[in-house]
Amino acid sequence: MRLSIAMIVKNEQKNLPRCLESIKPLGAELIVVDTGSVDQTIKIAKDYGAKVYHHLWENDFSKHRNQSFSYATGDWIFQIDADEELVFKISNPAMLYDFLGAVRKNINALAISCSDIEKRREVTSIQLVRIFRNKQVKFRRAIHNEPMYKGETGICPLVKLNHYGYDLEPHEKANKAERTIGLLEEELKKNPRDYDSIFYISQAYGTFAGEREKAFEWAVKYAKLRKKIKHRRFHQSVYWSIIAYCLNTQNAIEAWKWLEIALKEIPGDLDINMALLRYGLMTKNQNFVGAGARAFVTAYNNFGKSAAERGARFTFNYTKEAYAFALFHLATTYLEHSSHTLKLLQDSMVNLPFKYVSELQDGLKLWFEKNESIFKHHNAVLSATETARTLYSVRKKSDGPGLRAPLH
Repeated sequence: MRLSIAMIVKNEQKNLPRCLESIKPLGAELIVVDTGSVDQTIKIAKDYGAKVYHHLWENDFSKHRNQSFSYATGDWIFQIDADEELVFKISNPAMLYDFLGAVRKNINALAISCSDIEKRREVTSIQLVRIFRNKQVKFRRAIHNEPMYKGETGICPLVKLNHYGYDLEPHEKANKAERTIGLLEEELKKNPRDYDSIFYISQAYGTFAGEREKAFEWAVKYAKLRKKIKHRRFHQSVYWSIIAYCLNTQNAIEAWKWLEIALKEIPGDLDINMALLRYGLMTKNQNFVGAGARAFVTAYNNFGKSAAERGARFTFNYTKEAYAFALFHLATTYLEHSSHTLKLLQDSMVNLPFKYVSELQDGLKLWFEKNESIFKHHNAVLSATETARTLYSVRKKSDGPGLRAPLH
């Protein structure tokens, strides 16, 4: 079983060493198509044993991606970008070769988990198809290239990718925004029904340009085309982008309109239930807070089991901070409900015969004795969860909504 790693690069001396060091344990054939580097990129690639091929940049990611694949000689090709880092979930990297050798013949592509890293924190996660049988795939689209292949798609749980492409300085983000939006607008001019470009433009405005209002406008434009887009191709993560903007701008009416749509379409979605929780807090509706918190905790605990079902949907709230935030509000919802119920019990005991009152009091006393540890440690628990809630709120307020571009 042979594996090739195919890359396209240009002036990546900053990122390339981290990437190539991470894939080194695989000992795979390394194919690098350079599109015009003037820094140390080519030297670094050759130092790691890469076969380097030169093609001048033509404003078409798919064309250069296809070129890189054409040089690969392995049975499988792993697509990796210079601003990514391979992370092994296995003790022995050679196990990946055993896994690939056992993949069913009708499966021609494998998806892996990819995480967006900013300031050393994971901010989004997604399943992306990155491993392909050789000669079975071609890429299309000048930007945000899309793999086209026949056969089924499997999932490879042995590795993941960390992506650092959004962890940029302000001037780097501005340059990337100009390039990305320009290419997407060109695609849209060629084909006005290229709905994917509308979605990607909204993401680019939010991620790189920092223009939240424009990002929101393009996101709404895309979401309104829902009925014209095939179900499997519709980017459902657009709902979180829209609702998060509405929540941050305190637009409760618009937030609920889109939240209601999303809850019908993807009721168990982790991000949408976080949105429901936050909507409940904004509108001071404890029923929504409790429902959102319960559903979020369930979705969080089942997240790893539903990779195939999620497909290539972006997830913005699969973080420890978000989990603590939801648990805090779930716990306080239960406590408030218990407090209210105990008050009703107290009021109802006024007109009861002494015998029944005595039995109820004995029962309550026994319950409190059995659950003494809850009250013994409740101050520490509340302090910890309150800290998590505060950190989460501050971060969300400063970061703005999760309008973020997909990984290439």
